[in-house]
Amino acid sequence: MTTARNPWSHVLDTGEHNDRADILGVVPGANRRWRKLTATLDVDGVVQLANVLYNRCDPKDLRTKAGPTIDRQAITAWDSLEKAVVKPLTPGTRWQKAAEKMGADGDQGLIAFRKLDLDHGVTACMRLVSGPYRWR
Repeated sequence: MTTARNPWSHVLDTGEHNDRADILGVVPGANRRWRKLTATLDVDGVVQLANVLYNRCDPKDLRTKAGPTIDRQAITAWDSLEKAVVKPLTPGTRWQKAAEKMGADGDQGLIAFRKLDLDHGVTACMRLVSGPYRWR
């Protein structure tokens, strides 16, 4: 017998730490900025946020794009995040399929996600990648 996976339970288990949050956190008011960014996101927006954190905010990639200074890396990462959350997900992609999986219990999951601070929110996004995005 298999048990159904609960995507929001997986995503919101944020006990881990993620170095992407360290980079984003160097910007003054980073937690406030994170809460503003996530305050009105729907499920697709959360998935898009995870997509950008995974694909554009990897520390190694940020060093290549923005140079060795963490301040420039943070500015580059925030710029990518703020531009991406307003873009729709591309239909038929694994990101869109992850959003469909996240739709179950989406309201309660979103309420909990929106309460997360920067560190826990970034970790939740990375858990979305390791879980619902990769689940078959």
